Amino acid sequence: PTSGWSDTRGGIVIENHNVSSEYEYYVDSGLVLYTTHEAAADETFAGASLVLRGTLAMKGHGNTVTVNRLIAKGGVIGQWYQGYTQKLAGTISIAEGDSLTLRVTGPESDRRDLTIASAISGAGDLILSAPNPGQRTIVLLSGDNAEFTGTIKTPDEFKNPLTLQVTGDFGGTITSLPAAEKVDAIAFNYDGLAGGSG
Repeated sequence: PTSGWSDTRGGIVIENHNVSSEYEYYVDSGLVLYTTHEAAADETFAGASLVLRGTLAMKGHGNTVTVNRLIAKGGVIGQWYQGYTQKLAGTISIAEGDSLTLRVTGPESDRRDLTIASAISGAGDLILSAPNPGQRTIVLLSGDNAEFTGTIKTPDEFKNPLTLQVTGDFGGTITSLPAAEKVDAIAFNYDGLAGGSG
């Protein structure tokens, strides 16, 4: 069950008994919803769905966070906790014209890996962001992503050495690689691409 999740407006805590499986919840632009900071404790967001316009910050100790229905509307999933691999499970939908940014960042040089085990669908943009230099990061897309027909992009401010690993079915396209002087900072590894290209 979900307990101890909080946002940035004074640390409001979302306890499991306050979250109903009958309702859709929103993280609006400019706001951050933090997962709990418990050692290796897996957790599931108890709402029917979570609409992400702001940021979902992964703060656990290598645990798995499940959001059964995450709807991306320009939001961010952030891996800000050094030395751990954060894992997100469930489903993610990114409609055409919408986007989801996977941001791995922080001041320390420790690795910060992110595994998206969620099944991703939709025709929107999946954006990789690693704006701080010095960290070596792996982003793993390990879910069934055959229904994702969108594009994976990297923004211009890309500075962090990063490897994107895609396992299983993948129907999207890899595009918008960093500028020529930054090409050494990113690598793509593919396994089982359904119809995508790089």
